[in-house]
Amino acid sequence: MFVSFSLSGFRSFLHEQTLTMVADPAEKKNLAEHLSPLPVGHDGDVLPLAMVYGPNAAGKSNLLRGLDFLRQSVLDGFDGVQPFSFAGEIPATECSVRFTTAHRLLEYGFEATQDTILSEWLVEVTPDDSPDKVLFERTSTQELTLGDELTTGPAAEKMLALKALGPKTNELLLHSALRNVDRDQLPESFQEATQFLESIVVISAGASFINLAGRIAQDTTFKEHIVKVLRAADTGVCDLETKTEFVDSDDTTDRLARDGGTGIPLPHGAYLEFGEGKNTLTTLSCGHETSSGTIRELDFSEESDGTQRLAHLAPALSSAGKTLYIIDELDRSLHPLLARRFLELFLSHCRTTGSQLVVTAHETTLLTQELLRRDEIWFVEKTHPDLASVLSSLSEFKVRKDRRLARSYLAGRFGAVPHFDEFKLLNRPTEVQGPDAAAKKAG
Repeated sequence: MFVSFSLSGFRSFLHEQTLTMVADPAEKKNLAEHLSPLPVGHDGDVLPLAMVYGPNAAGKSNLLRGLDFLRQSVLDGFDGVQPFSFAGEIPATECSVRFTTAHRLLEYGFEATQDTILSEWLVEVTPDDSPDKVLFERTSTQELTLGDELTTGPAAEKMLALKALGPKTNELLLHSALRNVDRDQLPESFQEATQFLESIVVISAGASFINLAGRIAQDTTFKEHIVKVLRAADTGVCDLETKTEFVDSDDTTDRLARDGGTGIPLPHGAYLEFGEGKNTLTTLSCGHETSSGTIRELDFSEESDGTQRLAHLAPALSSAGKTLYIIDELDRSLHPLLARRFLELFLSHCRTTGSQLVVTAHETTLLTQELLRRDEIWFVEKTHPDLASVLSSLSEFKVRKDRRLARSYLAGRFGAVPHFDEFKLLNRPTEVQGPDAAAKKAG
């Protein structure tokens, strides 16, 4: 399970900020059904949800991008950083994530500049005050230290070979191991880190769930789930159908295929799967029952933004395994009651799956202590004059259990709200446009 994420020197984040899913002990009795214990030996519990609020341009999306940057750098390869740009000297970017496995708590992270990995580490966090157990550590001089777990077992020979060659300055060791060692031959800790990062699903504000149409075409149970959600939300959709056709490949898709890509998501739920000479395009349509009882199909692109958004979010309510969903602007195009119902369903669903959810939102009707614990609510705002994003939890404030959070938040009680300067709208006479404009002025 996801435990915490720390970030500095990335986009709008200058100083280290940490989003933690570890429950505040002071909140122990509040919505206790939300809690899952940390591994044996570690005190505390993990939460299923983090809701992040803040004004526009405060850095909410950048926080989610930071976690996705770490995930992509390991799974797809390091491709430079997006550093904090408002400092005199551009700082290095550092990010790290803590997560649990079946029996332990691990931390993975790295520090990098645009073209150089400065440090990288994977450690097992110990439950007491003793030093963490180093699984591997890479320093700014590219010196690599391997723990006992990496120098014994099936992967020992290849890990020692990687150490002898020395890590590439622009490649993460964890990514290099994934490229050069068979998955089942990787050290246990590498497999655990990879499995966690692969369990992260990112849905940005304008993005689609990857391969929605293809998944619906191949998985009847998945299709029935999406239809059930859309029906329950009163969208008018009663069925989903897919259509597959072959299309010619081009230079771009050929290059992506050569680079190891299998396909790309397209707008409106479509998916293009790469093939030799021919690509396979899968598109999606929605069935609506008319007053005469017949089914009328509409292309998915003709559905409302809210219906499309809900279809892309619905998979979060169907995952059978432990998945971390990262959703930017959960409430985008959704009615407030529908956004709340989505959260209620997820919180009920995650008790059996162990899935978690980190979302940003603006909808203040979701700020209620009947739905969320105080340690599940976070705020992002920018400081002045350095223009850096800072993160705080509602649990840091003294808040009565009967306080109306939405009203207090909008009143500025917790910060992280927009501040408006005084300005006046321009009030110029409308100028005449068109062929009569010159005659009008002359007159």
